[in-house]
Amino acid sequence: MAENNSAEDQAWATATTKPDGNVKSTPSPGVIGELEPLEQYLDDHLRSAGLTFDEWMGTFGQGQYQERNQTILRFLKPHQPRRIFEFACAGGFLARLLLEHVPSIERYTCTNFSPRVVAFCEKQLLHFRQCDVGRINADVMSSSDIANLRLADYDTFLTTSFEHIEHDLKLIARLPPHRCFVFGVAGFDDPEHYRVFNSAAEVRERYEKVLTVGDIEELGQEIRKYVTITWTK
Repeated sequence: MAENNSAEDQAWATATTKPDGNVKSTPSPGVIGELEPLEQYLDDHLRSAGLTFDEWMGTFGQGQYQERNQTILRFLKPHQPRRIFEFACAGGFLARLLLEHVPSIERYTCTNFSPRVVAFCEKQLLHFRQCDVGRINADVMSSSDIANLRLADYDTFLTTSFEHIEHDLKLIARLPPHRCFVFGVAGFDDPEHYRVFNSAAEVRERYEKVLTVGDIEELGQEIRKYVTITWTK
């Protein structure tokens, strides 16, 4: 299957950064933020690309996504995480990689806002007894999902697509202190992205006041992702 099949991948080919820095001035609220328009946006993309949902989800285990997941594995493994919570889980591919290669993991909670993605993740991770999958809205301003969770039970938090979560700083404020938080953010624009970063320095500048920022690895050139390991304060 061709690597550039996802909605994000097609956007990468013509990616531009917003002139006003990493926070977009017009974040396309009709596409992101609510489930129904987001699902409709995805359905329109799948029809135009001639893909099934499962074929599209499969792209998140390939190419640059696989490279990103390997980077997260390399960042996390030395810290021997025991209980991991992942926001906006993209198909369960990262969860499977970590569960296969990090023996210290006792529990892995994989979550997404989309019921279809949750169902796909459940199939992917069915045979991992340490793993549970749930539907969680990570928008702390419009949903009480995060407030109702026992986040203190986890020592590590992950998301591969932090640019998809509008209120990123408010979500960080909900995380318990002294926990590892590894996230990926985008260096390319897309209707689903609330933020676009031009450099690792911009990533550090946005988050260093609320997190202790460790290593930041840039993946790709014109098509960029930044993987960052941090600790909550």
